[in-house]
Amino acid sequence: MIALRSILRCLALTPMTALCALAALAPVARAEISPTYSPGDGLLRNGAEPNETKGIGFTEHLNGALPLDAEFVDDHGKTVHLGDYFSGHKPVLIQIGYYGCPMLCGLVSQGMVDAIKDVGLVAGVDYEIVYVSIDPNEDHLLAEEKKRSMVVGYGHPEQRDGFHLLTGKPLAIKEFTDAVGFGYRWDPKSQKYAHEAGLVIATPKGNISQYLKGVKFPEKTVRLTLVKAADGAIGTISDKLRLICFHFDPDSMSYNQLAAMRLMKVGGGLTVVCLGAVLCFLFVRDRNRSSSASAAVDVPAGAEGDVTDSDDANDL
Repeated sequence: MIALRSILRCLALTPMTALCALAALAPVARAEISPTYSPGDGLLRNGAEPNETKGIGFTEHLNGALPLDAEFVDDHGKTVHLGDYFSGHKPVLIQIGYYGCPMLCGLVSQGMVDAIKDVGLVAGVDYEIVYVSIDPNEDHLLAEEKKRSMVVGYGHPEQRDGFHLLTGKPLAIKEFTDAVGFGYRWDPKSQKYAHEAGLVIATPKGNISQYLKGVKFPEKTVRLTLVKAADGAIGTISDKLRLICFHFDPDSMSYNQLAAMRLMKVGGGLTVVCLGAVLCFLFVRDRNRSSSASAAVDVPAGAEGDVTDSDDANDL
């Protein structure tokens, strides 16, 4: 009975191991690789030669605070503050670029829209989308036009209020891009901005939670990053389990099973150690019982022999 309780206690040490194993085996949790672009790729730096890319790109400031008091103009021509889109309840999906961008920004927008169509969460209800232009010469009319095309691509015109496209003055733009770590530069030769492709996910309180680089974003990766940023306010139990068991890989821009495999290895090791300890306990206990039983049998036999010899002596 003691041994059975010991085994059960040992197996109870690794319930999360079993859960992670199920998460790792679930088809929906299969790791996905997102196409990304290396710093030398022509698509990554819009209009810039490889030797002109210094200082251009994302410098990750995870957990860094965004300037929520920065002032912008929305796609309706209304003056707003960045903090207006951080309610404290919903994460925010952010794109940085400019509306007149001839190629790269459009690819990022298309990749984002393609992902959120199948992400299983609703823009404006579960999360907000904010697009900040880095070009101080752009106005709300360009932002409105861009928003219209994004909403059409999303396929849910009733959720247009979940999209917020902003323009601003140089100081506000610089304050925002510095906080995000978004390095860019105007290239007078090509008359374009050189910048990197990607998205930023922020928490409901305005802290940077994750960076997704490239122009293609797997919907499962986008979903999990939003759930993580929301700190449990959105998503399912299955999502939360995957976030415990899966690890975000910045190279592939996806969640993989590395953490789950490590946890299962640790859990398996603990199980082996516990079972080994129980078996050793049982072996030692049985050996002690056998020794005690042998001693108990030998003593009465010797005593009986002494009595018999004594009786024989008396008879003589």
